[in-house]
Parts: sequence; structure tokens; C-alpha cells
Amino acid sequence: MFSWYNTILFHECIPAVGGRNEMNVTIPSLIQRFQGHIRVLLVDDDEKLLNTLSDMLDSPVLDITTASSSQEARKIIQKQKGRVPWHCWVLDIAMEHENSGIKMIEEFSTFPFVIILSGLGSMSIASQAIQAGAMRVIDKNPSLLDEVSEEVAKIGAMGYLLNGTGSQYLHIFNLLHKKMYRHAYEWADDACVSTRQLQRICQLHNKWATKENLTLYYILSFLAGRSKEEAIAFFDDGEDLRKRPEREFMRFCLERAEVLP
Repeated sequence: MFSWYNTILFHECIPAVGGRNEMNVTIPSLIQRFQGHIRVLLVDDDEKLLNTLSDMLDSPVLDITTASSSQEARKIIQKQKGRVPWHCWVLDIAMEHENSGIKMIEEFSTFPFVIILSGLGSMSIASQAIQAGAMRVIDKNPSLLDEVSEEVAKIGAMGYLLNGTGSQYLHIFNLLHKKMYRHAYEWADDACVSTRQLQRICQLHNKWATKENLTLYYILSFLAGRSKEEAIAFFDDGEDLRKRPEREFMRFCLERAEVLP
């Protein structure tokens, strides 16, 4: 049975961008052009932690690759160069040597969608990682590991919108996980650009309309932060959600991931 909690969560996390009528047009367009998974690279020399993180990120829309050293990660990145882009990296700050994670950020400076894991508990190290280009620094404290799943969902979804490449407009897309927008003009106002300028910025990166970017971000970040079992739960009986067109895109994502028959 579909729980009241799941219904509320769905409404809170996935706003009806532009209203129901616009969503009826937006969703079929997204289904036609959506290309698969959010690709995530996990790098840590602690095998136990690496396996724990991989198990935690059990989402139907995440494609997880792991590496146990920065050297192995570099080989994987070089092998995949020019193919399907990465959308998020999670890097240990210190592997074979101190600050090896930061050195990777500096080496691949055009890739901004990076989360750094730090077990050093140092504010100076965290500041250094942010200055080098990391979007987020998370302490390896076990009580904080749930944050990794949340941040991978948000940053990975943004990386997907930007095709895994840096942008002079990164700050505009970064607004998406700080505030919920139901209309393009709200996003444009916070970005200090006109709605026409925002439309051009979106189409420059992925050819999608502004409302499609908003809808895709919210659905992907929602699914990326849920396990396969949790995602499937949203397709149990629930007449209220059956009326929402976003649910059809979620079904499409889950079918592609071979989670639903």
C-alpha cells in the first residue's frame, strides 16, 4: 500500500513546474530525449568504506564505478575520455599520499562535480579542497555518511544537466539544490538574468527548455537519492500520484534500469 509519507515526500521533492498543463507537455519531451544514468566515480583506498558507499548508492538511476587509488581512477577516466561523460566524482582526500584527492581536482580542473571525503577533521583541509574546486567536503565520520548519498543525488543531477562539463554559468545551475522552483521566472530572478537569457543558457548546455531542466533535475535528484526498493514503492497503489505526469517519467527511468518489468 502506498504510504501517506511517500505521497507527501513526492509532492515536496518534485514540484509541478509551470502547472499541470505544462507538465503534460514537458514529460513526453523528456522521455523522448533522456539518455540513461547519472555516472558516478567513487575513489577511496579503504576497501570497506568503498564497498559501503557503493552499497549505499543503490539507486536505479546511478551507474557506479569504483577505484581503490588515484592511479586506478586516472586510468578509468582516461579510458572513458570522449565517451559517455561522468556526472559526479566522490574522492578520498588522502590515498597513496597526502592530498591526493585535491591533486586530482587540480589535474582535472574542468570537471567541477566533485565531493571530497575527509577523515582528517580539519577545516583548513576542507577549505583547501573547496578552493581547489570541490563542490562539497564531507567528513568520513560514519554518522555523516548519509550526506554522501544526498549530495551525490544533487550534484550528480546537476552534472547530468551540464553534460559533465564545467560552465561559466555553474552558479546558476547550483541554485537548483538550494531552492525549489515552480516557475522559470523564479529561477531567473534568483540568477539575476531574464527568462529569455536563462532559456538560452539552458539550451547552450543541453538543448532543453528551462522548465525541462527544472523538471529533470528534481526527478533525477529524487530518484538518485533513493534505493531501488524505495523507488519501486512509489509505484504501489496511490491514486493521487497516478494523476501526476512526472510519475510516467519516473516509470520510464526505472524501466530503463530494468527495475520495473
